[in-house]
Amino acid sequence: LSDLVILDLSQNLLNELPPMGFFFHLRSLRKLSLAGNRLRCFPPEELSDLVNLEILQASDNRLQTVPKSIDGLGKLIVLDLSVNNLISVPNEIGNLVSLRLLNLQRNNIHYLPPTMGALSSIETIDLSCNALRVLP
Repeated sequence: LSDLVILDLSQNLLNELPPMGFFFHLRSLRKLSLAGNRLRCFPPEELSDLVNLEILQASDNRLQTVPKSIDGLGKLIVLDLSVNNLISVPNEIGNLVSLRLLNLQRNNIHYLPPTMGALSSIETIDLSCNALRVLP
């Protein structure tokens, strides 16, 4: 699987991702779709193994947190975490300097980290249908 570029696991009944080490061999992966499952979390350190990932679609799950290891995805251009159960976004999101589209709509996000101001390449942020109380 070391040459795999696209992995689409969307619209399944996944409650969790494979055990540690699964993503380690997917270094060429550019697009990962996990949309429409039942995921509650990402393995904490696994995401940082996806060094070439450009598109991460994990909408319509039951995600409650975004791991701090998200900052290891330096080439990420699109991050779609819409329609989940997120209440916050980690400070590390500000390290995604290549990010152009951030979709966080239809969650339960109360506040945003001030580091979001560091998203220098961002073109679109969708925060509709959340519980925002203040803006950074």
